[in-house]
Amino acid sequence: MNHNIRIFDYLLLLLILTGGSLGFIFHKGNPVTQFLVVFLTVLLYIAWGIWHHKTEDRLSWGVVTEYLLVGALVLLLVYLALLF
Repeated sequence: MNHNIRIFDYLLLLLILTGGSLGFIFHKGNPVTQFLVVFLTVLLYIAWGIWHHKTEDRLSWGVVTEYLLVGALVLLLVYLALLF
């Protein structure tokens, strides 16, 4: 695979995570909106992971499950943190 495509992939991931972090910080004091920002970021992270592995011909159900479980764990931890 071309190194420029890999760089693009990881820059896109960096953009997704940076945007999610800034959105979370920007909406400080509004836990519902913060959770929605995290939810959207997690959805984009899962989509990025599936797309990234598909373009590298390494996509499997195990990879999809891993991204779903990591996303669910992040959502659960953020929910609990915002609850208290």
